[in-house]
Amino acid sequence: MTLMMLLSAVTTARAQEKFENKTLALMENIAMNSEQKNVVEFLKKADYEKVSESEEDGGKTYYFMGPNSYMMKIEYNKSKKLVNIVMRITSDFPVIIDIQTNLVQHGFVNRDYKQFHFAKSSYPYKFLTMNDEDNSSAATIYLLTKYSENYQK
Repeated sequence: MTLMMLLSAVTTARAQEKFENKTLALMENIAMNSEQKNVVEFLKKADYEKVSESEEDGGKTYYFMGPNSYMMKIEYNKSKKLVNIVMRITSDFPVIIDIQTNLVQHGFVNRDYKQFHFAKSSYPYKFLTMNDEDNSSAATIYLLTKYSENYQK
């Protein structure tokens, strides 16, 4: 039993990427270190304020506003498992390039060039990045878990 716990700890420790990009780092931190019951307090420490929440089919969705007018939506299923983290960011420069570059530097591969669907076999989550067609300084980044309908696509 002790060997199994050690292998699990090593696997979990290896899976965390420690991104240089603050947006990716925050999304990873939320996914790996928070739960539905503490996500509001968790994000308060990162200067995000809950602006609303909703429930559908037993699942819960939280909406947050953060520094620089960044918006975040965090979805949980009825089993209280994380489904998606969606972050809408704006900046004075095209931020999507920095995010995509950081993903590639960490060994993620783009699986779909229309949607920029980044995956890495040793990592438990996938990322979907999308530029705003009307505003090159705005982007939407999704962290997808295995519970997301977009995870396998």
